[in-house]
This record gives sequence, C-alpha cells and structure tokens, in this order.
Amino acid sequence: MNPRVNQPVNNDQKFEQTLRLLESGDYESALRNFQELASEAQESEAKSTYTLGVLHALVRLGRTREARQVLKAARPLFLKSDEAQLRADLIEVQINSVEDKWSHVLPSLDKMLRKYVEILQDHQIRDVYEEIQLRRGMRLAFLGRFREASPVLEEVLNFNPALLSSEFWYELGRCYLATQEYGRAGEAFSKAVSIGLDDVRAANARWEMGVILMRNQAHALALEQLRLAEELAGAAKIQKKNIYKAMALSLSKLGMENEAIHYARLAGVKL
Repeated sequence: MNPRVNQPVNNDQKFEQTLRLLESGDYESALRNFQELASEAQESEAKSTYTLGVLHALVRLGRTREARQVLKAARPLFLKSDEAQLRADLIEVQINSVEDKWSHVLPSLDKMLRKYVEILQDHQIRDVYEEIQLRRGMRLAFLGRFREASPVLEEVLNFNPALLSSEFWYELGRCYLATQEYGRAGEAFSKAVSIGLDDVRAANARWEMGVILMRNQAHALALEQLRLAEELAGAAKIQKKNIYKAMALSLSKLGMENEAIHYARLAGVKL
C-alpha cells in the first residue's frame, strides 16, 4: 500500500525516492528517510504523509511495537484528515495481522467500511479500499465463511493484479469448492500452485485438484496431482490415508491393478 495521502508541497524528490526504496524492499533506508522528512516537515499535511511512511516501513520490518507507539503519538495529527485516519486505521489492522491478533482484524475491517463509506468512493483512496476487501475476503475464507468470502474475493479479481497472490488463489479455490464450482476451483488451485504455496497449502491444493480430475474421469492427470500431494504431505505432516485411497482408485481405473492393490493396502481399504 502506498503511504501517500496527498503529494507534499516540499521535499517532493526525496519523498518519491523514499517511496521507491519502500517499494523495492529497502525498508531500513526508507524508514530513515521518512523519519528525516517527518522531523523536517512544517505543514501538518506533509508531516502526516511522512509519518504514515514511517509506519509502513516499521510494519514491513516487523517492528510492530515501535509502530504502535508511533501510531498512538500521531493519532492527533491524523485527526485533521479523514484520509489520514483511514490509512492509519488500516495500518493498525496490518499491525494486528503481523502480531497474530486475528480476533481484531475482521471487526476492524468491517467497521472501516461502515465508518468511511463516503470517502472510500474516492478514486484517490482506491488502494485502501482494495486492501480492505482483500483482507476481508481472505479472513472470511480462512474462517470457513465461504459464501460470504466468495463475492468479496471475486471482486478482488478486478483489483490491482499485484494483490492476486498464491494464497489469494488458494482461498478462492476453497470458496469455489464450497459452492461446488469444481471447474473454477481447479483453475484457482492450479494458479495457486503455479505461483508457489507452502507445503501444507500445496499438498491440500494438489489433493483437491486430484479429486476434481477424478470426478471428471481424468484419472491419469488425477494420479499426477495425487502423487505430488503425497510427496508434499510428508513435509507438511498430513496423513496420507485418503491420498492413498484415491491413488488406488485411479490406478484401478487405469488398469494398473498391482499398484492399485499396493496403495489400497497402504490406505487400509479393499478395492
């Protein structure tokens, strides 16, 4: 998220350079520059913008305790602008997320949509609205509230492509499974694994893709996914019984009876 509120009238060049540092991942340098800009700023609008930059850099660095202190001290400054308040509230959501204080995240996001309903219509605030909806959809999906999450995540499909991470596609795939849209679920999981997932999500995604392919009688393709799910399941410490059972069924459909019997035994079932 871009920490810009409005373009400051002074130190424009240094501000733009600092934004580029932040975007490139050089958070330490960005933090130093934002701190210098904030300390030198005379106008409240510019000081607010630079302080938001300080907060963003601190969150990216994982220095959330320090970020909370800066946020608390800067709240009176942010009160002078609805946009600054909105962006500060979103930063607090980011801090809670980094600190795994998840019980605060979804209620805060929902409150922001209600509180800032008018300002969120402004095109200048589009980046904030998109991040709110992305975080809401992902959190709803994680909580298993798929019917609520699905339209939100589908809206995100029209947002900044940079928001469409592997985790996003994974959660969207889970939403489609819940609504029995198996073709769309398979496509979402395929995109998720192509970008890269952790072992647990990757194993689950491969498993779901295998089951969907079996449902379509594409047993050779299903077997490929199930074998990959089996490999990942060990690293992810996921039980393999269901994977072995599915592999046995696909192998049997493909006429590979000896291998099918082997995996059926591993699964503890009879064909």
